[in-house]
Amino acid sequence: MASVEARTAPMQVLVVDDEELARSNLTVLLRRDPDVGAITECTSGSEAIAVIRQAKPHLVFLDVQMPECAGFDVLEMLGSDLPPAIIFVTAHDEYALRAFEAGALDYLLKPFDDARFRRALQRAKDRLAHSPLGQLTDREREVLSLMAQGMNNASIAKALFLTDRAVEKHINSMFHKLGLTEEPDVHRRVMAVLAFLRETELA
Repeated sequence: MASVEARTAPMQVLVVDDEELARSNLTVLLRRDPDVGAITECTSGSEAIAVIRQAKPHLVFLDVQMPECAGFDVLEMLGSDLPPAIIFVTAHDEYALRAFEAGALDYLLKPFDDARFRRALQRAKDRLAHSPLGQLTDREREVLSLMAQGMNNASIAKALFLTDRAVEKHINSMFHKLGLTEEPDVHRRVMAVLAFLRETELA
């Protein structure tokens, strides 16, 4: 996952879409931004999974509907390897709620104009600028917020209308992004909460 260096290093971006024109349009827009570094393109979900696990991009523009392995399938198969920022790109607005539930940072509805694209990209920059907590998805931050209130996994699941397994998945992903996978469970929960509380005090 992206490290604290994401605040100063060029942003590494992955564009995933089975349509060449869609990929090209996004790449052209991305190249106009001085904060964007390497841009990689993938034509399928399965290819994207391999690239994300190997290259660990900071930001992924992900098409919802693709043959064989759709955007939501990509996120499911990545598990705790989710990138810090995900922006779904699609021509279908009916997937918006599901996208945000899956941890998407934004949802670009085709066709979108340059201004809408810039807003989405700025949201990604803002998230990465607050690394390492900036790497967390909105759902992971919700889970962490409830952890900071002293809730256990079962209580968090009830509060967020999630299954116990889903909560555990979000927590493991959060620990991975915060570099706490090697710590004992009690220690990493405390360290994650302390990081969250420090950020809250500074906000």
